[in-house]
Amino acid sequence: MLSHYPLNIYCDESCHLRNDGSRVMGLGAIACIAERKDMIVDRIHRIKDYYGYSFREIKWSNVTLNQVEMCKALIDLFWNSASLAFRGLIIPHKDAVASSNPQSFDEFYYKMYYQLLVVLLDGPSIGNLVFLDRKDSQGKKKINKLFHILGNATQSEGAIDGIVEIDSQCSDLLQLSDLLLGMIVHHKRGLTNRGNSAKRILIDYLRSKVDIECSTIPGEKKFNLFFWEGTKNV
Repeated sequence: MLSHYPLNIYCDESCHLRNDGSRVMGLGAIACIAERKDMIVDRIHRIKDYYGYSFREIKWSNVTLNQVEMCKALIDLFWNSASLAFRGLIIPHKDAVASSNPQSFDEFYYKMYYQLLVVLLDGPSIGNLVFLDRKDSQGKKKINKLFHILGNATQSEGAIDGIVEIDSQCSDLLQLSDLLLGMIVHHKRGLTNRGNSAKRILIDYLRSKVDIECSTIPGEKKFNLFFWEGTKNV
């Protein structure tokens, strides 16, 4: 997964709260070769400009029919760029791991983040940066714990330069991560053929390029998916 280059890794979460009404949980990360980040962001801006969406945030939860062609173009940009890779971790039954002890779910959350990121960081490069979407007041705690866990787990000393919390509206690559992860989680929740036709069209478009029904082979480099089914997988 681009592991010979320093990476910027943009992470997003979907249905990650313990009692949010969804049995499915997802974590996703876009990895971008750091020195090519500005070039990729410029291409995203060109697509947004072309479709009249300049300076507006792309969010899976808000996708409408008039955004479909733009989102298809963004999917194509990801797919055709050798500087980008995606890693998705899907937990189909998060309720099965939640117990009456809130700390147990908290620990599970960090184990899943480890599973998500260690694959992207399992290489010789150093100086990688991880960016997390700012979602709640737990950001500092999350950053400190993840930095400790990943620093101990990676092969190379100094593999992670830092973990930074950012607002998704300020990061086009974080928005792209939200788009890809959102499609997978939406489909896994059985919502593809309900309600929003724009989401169905985009999920079908992604499925024309990649199988999102099951885990990929562990060494898949471009679009790596892991469906976590229980402690036997950890």
